[in-house]
Amino acid sequence: MTFRAASKEMTNSAPIWRSHLSDSSPCTDGVSENGRDSDDELLEAARNSDGRAFAELCRRHTDSIQKRIFRMLRNREDTEDVLQEAICKAFVHLQCFRGTCMFSVWLTRIAINSALMLMRKRRLRPEISYDQRADQDQVGPTWEFPDRSPNPEQIYVKREAIERMSVAINR
Repeated sequence: MTFRAASKEMTNSAPIWRSHLSDSSPCTDGVSENGRDSDDELLEAARNSDGRAFAELCRRHTDSIQKRIFRMLRNREDTEDVLQEAICKAFVHLQCFRGTCMFSVWLTRIAINSALMLMRKRRLRPEISYDQRADQDQVGPTWEFPDRSPNPEQIYVKREAIERMSVAINR
């Protein structure tokens, strides 16, 4: 299953994935004691190419990760981009997850590293808006770009000079 399909499933309100439990599970209906599949069970299912399980894992942890990334970036669009990139990286490298920590910690670390990379990229190439004017209270340069095209008076003077030359040549 592709990441696009998994993320589409994540946005749909599909029931929580439950079919991965074996009959020997202590839970009677395939659900853990708290009413939801555990992260470990979902992780195992996701590793076995179950996109719904991966989508549910990501859905469970997205809010907390998004808040943490927003505190770093302070920009909603960048936060969403970084979160999407982190989920995509986690999906691609899910088989590399060693299980030495919880899945939420691993996904959070991927998201934080992606946010740091974005911040590093911004620092190397700072973006300045040319449309924004500096207020009187604001300290900083005002970006005014002169219009180098001729104004109407210059156009008229040039046209008149051309006409005079044409008349002088045609005599």
